[in-house]
Amino acid sequence: MSVASPAGSVDPVRHRFFYALLPPVVQAYRIDQEALRRGGDHHRVRMEHLHMTMAILDDHASYPEWLEQPLAAVGEAIRAAPVAIDLDRVVGSNRSVALRPGKRNRALGDLHRQIDAGLRRAGVMPREGYDFSPHLTLFYRIGTPFTEAVEGYRWVARELVLVHSLVGLTRHRILGRWPLRADPGPQLSLF
Repeated sequence: MSVASPAGSVDPVRHRFFYALLPPVVQAYRIDQEALRRGGDHHRVRMEHLHMTMAILDDHASYPEWLEQPLAAVGEAIRAAPVAIDLDRVVGSNRSVALRPGKRNRALGDLHRQIDAGLRRAGVMPREGYDFSPHLTLFYRIGTPFTEAVEGYRWVARELVLVHSLVGLTRHRILGRWPLRADPGPQLSLF
């Protein structure tokens, strides 16, 4: 797939797949307002695209249909309780500004490791060099690094989603949704 740019040249669209946690609409609105206050409209992540990436794959030049089944199987196999998210730091790097947790969140790390292990079992390699570091990107910019405490953006993530991002078109398609719920363990017999 490709798209014509305003200048008439053709820019390739890349296909990116990632698992993510999405903030509820009310929190997404609050987060979007934080991004608007701090960075204006310039390179801001759209409110409907706000997410916390849990695992990401390399980009593909054409749509890899062969990935659909193994990626869905990984999502189906996830067994994790809902995850409490508390993003109480705004951190600017040289290239972006993001919300991050001020404390380590063991449940997020466990969920990431479970997804990563599932991908590897399915023979699907995560993006080379990807290092899981929980964050929610607000906008992109060139600037000086900084860290600030903020009133926390808190919610409980109750589902994991698989996103197909059409890079270059700024479009996200949700390919799968899986509830996060505590594993009840084995059913014990009363008799």
